[in-house]
Amino acid sequence: MRTITFLNIVIRIIFGFLVLLTSFITISFLLYAFNINLGFNFLTRFSSNINTPLSNFLIIVIGIMVLIYAVSYIYALYLFRKCLDLFMEMKFFENTIIKNFKTIGYIFLIGFVVNCLFKYFEIIEKANLQKSVPINFSFTNLFLNPFNGLIISLFFIVLSKVFQLAKQQKEENITLKQENDLTI
Repeated sequence: MRTITFLNIVIRIIFGFLVLLTSFITISFLLYAFNINLGFNFLTRFSSNINTPLSNFLIIVIGIMVLIYAVSYIYALYLFRKCLDLFMEMKFFENTIIKNFKTIGYIFLIGFVVNCLFKYFEIIEKANLQKSVPINFSFTNLFLNPFNGLIISLFFIVLSKVFQLAKQQKEENITLKQENDLTI
């Protein structure tokens, strides 16, 4: 039980940090999108060489997509936190846990697909610029590997199925025990 408590504290700290960070980035992005200058020049330095309306539109669209991507992962962390709260209450086979694990799995699966699409378009763009396809099989960033999202997504989807089967077994055992008590 101490492990679940410790994990719950760590997840709450990470969740709070990510919410603050995403809020700061969202506010900064909105200031940039609506061309509001508060004296901070870090966003104008970022886009000083890009001044066309189309490129500004693309920056806004990409920014919105990145925010949706980040918020979906924060939502997955929130669902995991809710599951840990139920675990601490000793409610292991609730329908909400099964549903939350499945939702977390699908969020990570969609994130994996989006990440792979971004990598694909990045490779196509580099190939167009260099007239050749750059292939890189370096394993320097194992934690940033896009397949980690696939592994985590499949883990949570399988875990939701395991919890669903365990819940069914528990309900069948309760029914069999009640029938056994009635026959005695």
